[in-house]
Amino acid sequence: MESMQSDIKSLKDGQANLEQGQAITNSRLDEHYQILRALEHASTVYKADIDNLTHQVAELTNILHDLDAFFTSVEQLDNPTAE
Repeated sequence: MESMQSDIKSLKDGQANLEQGQAITNSRLDEHYQILRALEHASTVYKADIDNLTHQVAELTNILHDLDAFFTSVEQLDNPTAE
């Protein structure tokens, strides 16, 4: 009988250890999920910033092409014989 009680106590202790380990694992899983969500948000913000910069560069490129065309036409007006 004493052996059976010892086995039951051992099983209860083992179950308590498993439950404690499960709680720690769940806590770490929650932390990892929060980190993953933060990284996902940072990635989304970074992509939006890159998209915005790409758009700004395209606008600046168009402005530079327009300025180049303007100065080319001004040069041709100032010196109509040079081509």
